Parts: sequence; structure tokens; C-alpha cells
Amino acid sequence: LDKSEEHDSVHVPAWRSASTSLATSRNGSSADVRSTIFSARGSRATSENGFAPA
Repeated sequence: LDKSEEHDSVHVPAWRSASTSLATSRNGSSADVRSTIFSARGSRATSENGFAPA
């Protein structure tokens, strides 16, 4: 449940990264999911500053 909430928090502003973390989640690697969630957070912060996510 906690991971789902993390996905929701980044899904709209960082859709590319969130998409990747969903795909990784389906592969069953929680470590990769965590890494991608941090990536998505970085993209969200960048997006809020007015730049497109990488």
C-alpha cells in the first residue's frame, strides 16, 4: 500500500518515471522500484521548476 501511495504522488507530474516504476514493479524488483521512485521525485521537482523531465 505504501508503494502505491508513492506512485500516486509522482504519477501525473513525472509520468515517464512513474511509468517505468510500474513496469519495474511488475518485474518484482522492489530495489529497482525504490530507485525509480527517487528518480521520479527528481523529475517532479524539476517539472515544478518549469523544466521538462529528462
